[in-house]
Amino acid sequence: MSIHTANNQRAGAFPTTHWNLVTQATEGQAEEANLALEEICNVYWHPIFTYLGAKGFSKQDAEDLTQGYFSSVLRRQSLHHVDSARGKLRTFFLSDLKRFIADERRHNAAQKRGGRAHFEALDDCIEKEALVVERIDPETLYMKAWAITLIERATASLRKNYIESGKENVFDLIADYLYGKNEGIPYPDIAVSLKTSISAARLTVFRLRQRFRSILESEIAHTVESSNQVGEEIDFLFQAVAAKR
Repeated sequence: MSIHTANNQRAGAFPTTHWNLVTQATEGQAEEANLALEEICNVYWHPIFTYLGAKGFSKQDAEDLTQGYFSSVLRRQSLHHVDSARGKLRTFFLSDLKRFIADERRHNAAQKRGGRAHFEALDDCIEKEALVVERIDPETLYMKAWAITLIERATASLRKNYIESGKENVFDLIADYLYGKNEGIPYPDIAVSLKTSISAARLTVFRLRQRFRSILESEIAHTVESSNQVGEEIDFLFQAVAAKR
């Protein structure tokens, strides 16, 4: 399986459901399982890479450890032990990553005693080329990166829908109104561009927001234990994006 790097993790279509992907990765045929695993890696690569950077790892070590973590997920078959009834998938990955780092720390400490190579950042988590200089809560950044990744992928999926409907120009015209913002092109100008009324322009923006939220709700519904948690998770997602660095 090819595991994508941080530079291309946002590419590709927005996944239908994360828990369905977990099922495909653990129970599907070889090709289907590989594609599902790759998609899961794409979604969680950036949050994990960001978390490691906030922990003080250099960019190179963060990349190596992220790659190493996902390789260990495959080797240990960690996803076979994931249960949707036990909570959120993002929480599983963060907890599993912490265990992986602890194991790597012990392993590299043993190698160091034997005079072998080791990750410098595993010893003191301080590097001259650290991704962040000021002290930042790594878990906050992990959640923020996770939220941004989902929102960006949802936006890309929504834009793709508009393109397929022959309305790419409409999406690009009103996309600034996503995420509840109101700093987009004034409605009268939208109406002129779309050759419609101002009220129709407002309705077009309203429908854009509805479709966007529907994509997020559909996605998140399959990453939590209960459908009752969807609204709470949506709120958490946008709070995470707004979190100060």
